[in-house]
Amino acid sequence: MSEFLTFRRFNSLQEAQIIGSLLEEHGIPCEIENAPRLLDSNLIGQDHSNAIALKIPSSSFITADEIIRAKTRIEAPDEDYYLLSFTDAELKEVIEKKDEWGDYDYALALQLLEQRGIHLSAEDIAQLQQKRVTRLANPERAPAVWIFIGYLASFLGAGMGMFIGAFFLLAKRTLPDGKRAQTFTGVTRLHGKIILAFGICMFFTWIVYMINGGTPPGRLGMFWIADFMVNKL
Repeated sequence: MSEFLTFRRFNSLQEAQIIGSLLEEHGIPCEIENAPRLLDSNLIGQDHSNAIALKIPSSSFITADEIIRAKTRIEAPDEDYYLLSFTDAELKEVIEKKDEWGDYDYALALQLLEQRGIHLSAEDIAQLQQKRVTRLANPERAPAVWIFIGYLASFLGAGMGMFIGAFFLLAKRTLPDGKRAQTFTGVTRLHGKIILAFGICMFFTWIVYMINGGTPPGRLGMFWIADFMVNKL
């Protein structure tokens, strides 16, 4: 059976339950989880404000999208609705990046293009969305400042360093088609492995140091890191 992965995120439990019920009516099992992301968007480059996660089997992502799209009602938007001022290229970008837009905006963008005489076939839409999947599948480099903080925290024996190292090494993202891809490049993952190993070594080194009467670095070390983040970044 396919792994359950986060299909959509919602601001409220009710929204998640409505979509979950719709999918279950069509034979797609769902799980709802209140699991806010732990890391700031400055580190992973995405918006994680929606805390309610709707999970479905990864093999059902495309089918679930089609079910929701078929049930989306396109009501006439207000005269000042932002999509009405979009250019043709911007509307196509909404189609391509449907994972960033609501179902209504996606359906309205298709309708507006049709009204402007631009017909996108199923093949055209598939190509646009595959372009998006390909781009998202490319791993990215972590910000240099976070790599530096990871090394610094690991040297000080702080758990934060080990956490950052493990995140760089293990993080994966779920693509719109349900597949999984490494979040970070090989170079960043290598940094993560070094930071994690270094942090573990330094953690036990500081323990031995404190057993022999040394001053614990943990609290002071975290003050140094906090001061650096506030005053230097």
